[in-house]
Amino acid sequence: MSDWTQVEINEAIEAVGKKASSDKDFRKLCTEDPNKAIKEAYGKDVPEGFKVKLIENESGIDETFVLPDFMGEELSDDELDKVAGGKGCRNQCDSQASCSQFCANKQR
Repeated sequence: MSDWTQVEINEAIEAVGKKASSDKDFRKLCTEDPNKAIKEAYGKDVPEGFKVKLIENESGIDETFVLPDFMGEELSDDELDKVAGGKGCRNQCDSQASCSQFCANKQR
């Protein structure tokens, strides 16, 4: 998915957030060309194939959450094995790698 570590992703998010909190033109760039905005704020290109979407919180909304991918009504055999074996995450992450990234982002 990415050549970036979770630390680099978190640093990029922090750099973008800091700049976007005080620069109205940069905020517009974030929604129009997030890769360019990240490069401007963080100084590194977004790795090829790593897709980013930055959204602006709406006025009057206290927090914006991104919903996880829809998992469907029924669990696959593999998902059932994870749950039955105690290997699954309460956030329904697909793997340990995505779990650590997803859960790390939820703790921000």
